[in-house]
Amino acid sequence: FALNTLYETLLDNNELCKIGVRLGADVPFCICGGTRLCQGIGEIINRLPSPKCCFVIVKPDVSVSTPAAFKKYDSLVNPEKAKLEFFLKALAAGNIFSTAGYMFNVLEYASDLEEIKTAKQRLKNAGALNALMTGSGSAVFGLFDDEKLAEKACEGLSDYGYCEVCRPVKSGCELIEII
Repeated sequence: FALNTLYETLLDNNELCKIGVRLGADVPFCICGGTRLCQGIGEIINRLPSPKCCFVIVKPDVSVSTPAAFKKYDSLVNPEKAKLEFFLKALAAGNIFSTAGYMFNVLEYASDLEEIKTAKQRLKNAGALNALMTGSGSAVFGLFDDEKLAEKACEGLSDYGYCEVCRPVKSGCELIEII
């Protein structure tokens, strides 16, 4: 994004995403940002309504190999599937409580790390409507409908090396000039 601006190549986001997906599946999402449904390997991106909520993200002191997580998931005999249709309907209706109930990460079935289970439970105990592992891990996020409760939860989870309150945004990266 910055090089596009610096060298004045005038590539639009679609062109940047086509280039970016070759660097990593998350790159197109980072370019577009906002609340998105990403499919394929990250190159199929559709805008979704942004919920009125915030997240607390914690990073347990453990690492997860992304290729190993996918390999383990692929070896599962009958993994549970996400109820994407119900999730999308709840999100579109602006019902954060139903949205929380349909949140899902299939790669959690490939993770047997106690640190992730503990982080999820601690977030829920702190008031999260639901908590999930991010991507292939090992960060975990909790969904909150109340920002003050999220901030209080973050204070209580400060023993994690990383713990932050985050809010949905409508766009991806921005280039700012510091003078």
